[in-house]
This record gives sequence, structure tokens and C-alpha cells, in this order.
Amino acid sequence: MLFDVRPKVRREDFYDRDRELVAFMGAVRRGEPLIAVYGVRRVGKTSFVNVALNELNYPHALIDVREIYGIYRLYHRLPSLYGHR
Repeated sequence: MLFDVRPKVRREDFYDRDRELVAFMGAVRRGEPLIAVYGVRRVGKTSFVNVALNELNYPHALIDVREIYGIYRLYHRLPSLYGHR
């Protein structure tokens, strides 16, 4: 659905970003150590990453770091993300 406000996960629902998707997926396949996806709010960054990772069919985990300030908190938060205490 093209005009749904929720993040997209299927390529057929994602519009006009094929060149960027190919570049991103190539970087993931090459094992690039750092891939940055940035832009102003509401341009489709989350949809972009969702679609690319689903196309690649690689195992992955998405972590929303807006509430995590620093590596210490991230380290201690990871077990709860996976249901472990």
C-alpha cells in the first residue's frame, strides 16, 4: 500500500529508491563495517532499511536507539530485547 504511514517492508510497496537499495544491499553483501542511513524526519529511512534487509533475507535485528544513551545502556538492554534476564 503506497500511502500507508507505517514503515514499508516489501519492495513493491516502496517507491522510487531502487538505485539506493542496490547500493545499500551491495555494501551489506561486501561486509562494509559501517553503513549510515540518514536524512530528515519522515523521508522513509526505516522503510528503506526494512525493505533492503527483507530483500537480502539475511538474519538481522533492528534496535531503536532513541532511548539508549551510550554503549553501557545498550549492553545491558540487549538481554531484555531477546527475552533473557
